Amino acid sequence: MVQMSLNDECGDEEACRVAQHTWDMVAREAFGDVVGVVNVLLCGREAMQQMNAQYRSRDYATDVLSFQYYESTELSGNTDPDEVIGDMALCLDVIRENAVSRGVSFEEELSFMIIHGILHVCGYDHEISEEHAQQMQQQELRLLDLLIQSGR
Repeated sequence: MVQMSLNDECGDEEACRVAQHTWDMVAREAFGDVVGVVNVLLCGREAMQQMNAQYRSRDYATDVLSFQYYESTELSGNTDPDEVIGDMALCLDVIRENAVSRGVSFEEELSFMIIHGILHVCGYDHEISEEHAQQMQQQELRLLDLLIQSGR
């Protein structure tokens, strides 16, 4: 099982609860038999803007950044449950804004962004091609459905 190591820089208990619940409901399905740890950071706009500029050369805050440390074919070979297999940063400010513009709750948008980030750590990348984007979207919908069936 892949565990989440959560670091909340925003002091947002509700976001922590949603993040943990979403992780608990979808991580096993997304990662399968893979073991390891994904570090998840809940941060504000300034921290996210700095990370996005540093790692993607884009000087603005984004909703989620994910970093995959193993190719998807290598993930199943890891036997160390303490091995960090990826990092994810979620900007709660941007996620709140996106929730309003999409007409969904903050909780729904945060859950979707966590699923999106998990899939990036698993090796999905919507920026490669339209085909890859469609594959990732299918997995997002599958995992969202699983989350909804669990009673969110």
